[in-house]
Amino acid sequence: MHATAALLMLLSACLIEPGAARLCNNKDISSKDVSGCDCQSGPTGCSQSCTYCPSDPIYETKQIKDCKSGCTDSETNCTGCGLYFRTVCNCVKHGCPNSAGGAITPGPAPVWVYESTNDPLITTTEFLPGILQMRASHERGWTYAQEWYKPAYQALFLNSARSRKMEHIHIHVCKNRNLDTANHLSDEDIKSSSRLVQTVKDPELYCLGVNHSVTISNFAGALSNFLANPPSQTPPICKDLVGAGILQDHHDRTWACATTHRKGPEEKFCQ
Repeated sequence: MHATAALLMLLSACLIEPGAARLCNNKDISSKDVSGCDCQSGPTGCSQSCTYCPSDPIYETKQIKDCKSGCTDSETNCTGCGLYFRTVCNCVKHGCPNSAGGAITPGPAPVWVYESTNDPLITTTEFLPGILQMRASHERGWTYAQEWYKPAYQALFLNSARSRKMEHIHIHVCKNRNLDTANHLSDEDIKSSSRLVQTVKDPELYCLGVNHSVTISNFAGALSNFLANPPSQTPPICKDLVGAGILQDHHDRTWACATTHRKGPEEKFCQ
């Protein structure tokens, strides 16, 4: 009897094991080769109280394990990394619109992808937690995002480290631009087309502008420089609060801005 039970257990294990695929990890997704693994199936858990702006603390409960690391392999079962381990992974596995055009094929070069949900967004196969890690080399993210919005009435925004819900970079498309911000910028003089300058009408906005409707192609670099060398002011700028966005004013001028709004950039750029 014991021998029969043991044999049945062994047979069961043999039947289950071949179908038990592992979850895709960081290396799989960033190399765009997810053929030998499964994408995260849905929200699972994780919870952590995160502190932002230590000199004037803001506490946020995030659905992650580590507040600073981004979507590392230890976060594969966390709801706050579902964008990377589920959405981006499935995009690579099944296909989706992307900056390379056509099918996504294995290789180290990252691509930016468009996710057309109720909350349309642009994200990437590269491991990239958010705005604080974005550099001039990530310019393609902003130029690709600008292909997916209608500047006559929409806008784009990238959340701050504090305000984001997902710990993987993603640029949102606003269904409608914020008319107050469009009005403020319509009354501004363009001070620079290459660096972010504080606006007069709204001191929480730091913008570069171009005199016509155009694709901004130097925003990632300008943002990176702004974060590396923030303007000297009192109180000092907390980098955890810095978000960003692109919006056209009522004169068809294009503005790319950083914002220090405490609640995040969505209120500045979306209606």
